[in-house]
Amino acid sequence: MITDTFEAFAHSLRILLESVWRSTELILVDPHEAAGNIEQGLNQALNAFHSVYDVARTIKEIDFDWYATPQTATILAIRNARHHNIAKRIRGLYTYHLQQEHPENPRPYLLIDYPETEDGGDTFDVPISWFDLNNMLCMPQEENKLRKSAVRTISEYLSQDKLNEYHEILNISPSSIFINVTPLIVNACKKFTPVIRPYVKPRSLESRQFLTMFDDVFEADTHKHIVNKINIFLSP
Repeated sequence: MITDTFEAFAHSLRILLESVWRSTELILVDPHEAAGNIEQGLNQALNAFHSVYDVARTIKEIDFDWYATPQTATILAIRNARHHNIAKRIRGLYTYHLQQEHPENPRPYLLIDYPETEDGGDTFDVPISWFDLNNMLCMPQEENKLRKSAVRTISEYLSQDKLNEYHEILNISPSSIFINVTPLIVNACKKFTPVIRPYVKPRSLESRQFLTMFDDVFEADTHKHIVNKINIFLSP
């Protein structure tokens, strides 16, 4: 089963990448479809990640605390928010913009990315709402379904205090701050793939490539930010 779930996860990452690529042209023609494709691609990747987590926990030889590890805890928390409709499901950038009044009018956003990896690599962009994610972290435990230690771990990993200062420093609405989730997914994969590798027998090209890539790529530094201010306007 661990091979099957990792195969599904690898394919979901390819599908997410394809949805982002296609959105560059589709967003000008049908922004709702483009936004929906990215949301569904991200949902599929997050749910596939959770399936790997589910199956890995059934293998008694695997000793890995997913929620004590900030990289994996973060992705599981985002997935659960979307799955259980918490914090407005941690909206993507285009989805958020299209929900605002008059999306045809320019609106400023702050995009937070992370420094390129040491080998010169980079990831594609899938911005998600920091406002939504921050709200989830601030919720009572009975609402966000996260143990307090996991909240602290995620908060420190994502530099919660630093992200919350940007709206004042750069004079922008707190709801207009978005972080790139792709390097966060890569960071999480870099943590768990060495643990599951002895039990995975990859069958597809995607599975073999991602298993190797997660080994070789350097981890993104979530305490250092690349900050870009942009304006977005879309036909409703």
